[in-house]
Amino acid sequence: MNTIESLDLRAGEELDLLIRWLGPESATHARRIRSVNVRDQAAGLGLVWERLEEMYGAPEAVEGALFTKLEQFPKISHKEYHRLRELYDLLLEIDSAKHEGYLPGLSYLDTARGINPIVEKLPYSLQEKWVMEGSQYKEKFRVYYPPFDFFLEFIRRQAKARNDPSFSLLTPTTASRKEKVSESHSSNTRSVSVYKTDTTHSHSTTANEDPERQCPLHLKPHPLQVCRGFREMAIDERKRILQEKNICFKCCASNKHVARNCEAVIKCTECDSNRHPTALHPGPAPWSSTISPLPSENGGESD
Repeated sequence: MNTIESLDLRAGEELDLLIRWLGPESATHARRIRSVNVRDQAAGLGLVWERLEEMYGAPEAVEGALFTKLEQFPKISHKEYHRLRELYDLLLEIDSAKHEGYLPGLSYLDTARGINPIVEKLPYSLQEKWVMEGSQYKEKFRVYYPPFDFFLEFIRRQAKARNDPSFSLLTPTTASRKEKVSESHSSNTRSVSVYKTDTTHSHSTTANEDPERQCPLHLKPHPLQVCRGFREMAIDERKRILQEKNICFKCCASNKHVARNCEAVIKCTECDSNRHPTALHPGPAPWSSTISPLPSENGGESD
């Protein structure tokens, strides 16, 4: 209304603006009312504003919307202190509506039943801090429970302190990580010896659980048999990699058996030999004379 006050619009033009900028549900009501009052658009405009006031401007509707925002606000973890500012902004909006006096239902927030559901959304450390500050307020002012204004000030101070860049290094995550490292270091009083061969085998089998599905060189979802980067290497380098990764020399597709136990039927697509797979064909790759892929990326294959 303030925006269009100086535009001297007719009722039909104001109705058009309302229908364009209202939300989906409220715009539907405006369209229906306008269609009924085609001949008297001034009356239709008045009915639209009356309907909007009934549905969205009534105290119960505004209170319900504000309480719904509070209920749907997610619980804040100790790693999400930045969300304290979002909570403070929402509480500030509610406090402003509360002080305007036309929403009597918001006085419910001055009780323990009103504030406790909000406190439950805070990290545990802040819940404990609120218990201490709230108890001190009760004793000091001889009241049944701290008012909503005091709780709002508590959230403001915590949001400011927890998001202060000067103390960004003193986060609970960093502190807990340092404590865990310190505890683990102090508890390791004995040294542990392992066989080097066992460690190497365990690492290789973990990193290459299925060479037929994931390339052990690029860690990409393509088999080693069709890896262009692997094929472009020298034959001795390819054999060395297969040996290090414990991959079968015959099929190049498994690290669970050796070549003498491999039952796969192989055939080289470059020379039709059944004595080695295409991935172990000696000599340069057939495409090396055109465009060479970058082995450091993903071997040149598409996903």
